[in-house]
This record gives sequence, structure tokens and C-alpha cells, in this order.
Amino acid sequence: MSGPILITVAAVLAVAGVIAAVFVVRTRRVVATPTERAVHAALHTASQAARALREGLGPDSARARPLRICAH
Repeated sequence: MSGPILITVAAVLAVAGVIAAVFVVRTRRVVATPTERAVHAALHTASQAARALREGLGPDSARARPLRICAH
């Protein structure tokens, strides 16, 4: 291979590697930090309680399972 072609191939491979690394980091599905876990838990609880709370908070919706306090 000649010099310019080799440099072009190396540059294309380097750019492809950077794109792949960014893709892997941006699409990770792991909740890693304590803050991320707390946010995930709060959003998960809120999504589960949404159905019971559509009519507002009342005696029936307050007894909904996602709203009960559980010690983990």
C-alpha cells in the first residue's frame, strides 16, 4: 500500500473506533452511581403509582401498593 492510502485507512479506523466507543458509553444500561440508583427507584415507584393516582390521592389510592413505604 502507498503512504496516503495507509494513512487514510488508519484515519477511518480511528474514527470508527471513536464512534464505537461513544456509542457503547452512551447506550449503557447500567445504573452505576448511588444517585442514579435513587433516581431510578423514584421514577420506577412513580410509574407504578401513576395508575392509582390518576383520580387524585384519596383513601383508595393511598393504599396502592407502590405508595406503601418499604424498608429495603
